[in-house]
Amino acid sequence: MGLAVTGMAIPTITWESLHAYEQLNGAPLEAWERRALMQLSSARAHVLSIRPEKQEPVPHGRKLPRRSDR
Repeated sequence: MGLAVTGMAIPTITWESLHAYEQLNGAPLEAWERRALMQLSSARAHVLSIRPEKQEPVPHGRKLPRRSDR
């Protein structure tokens, strides 16, 4: 199944790619399966678009605690 790549956004499944998948495999998907795949694709794109929080840099010379130091 192909993902639509625009170069500006995270790739997602398209209705056209679902249709092509069904035609190539000769096995039509149920309506709930199509909806589930589209929802999963949107959820994946959302998760991948979340930027991690910036962490404060460790001041020079300060050691990070080790497991044994806790």
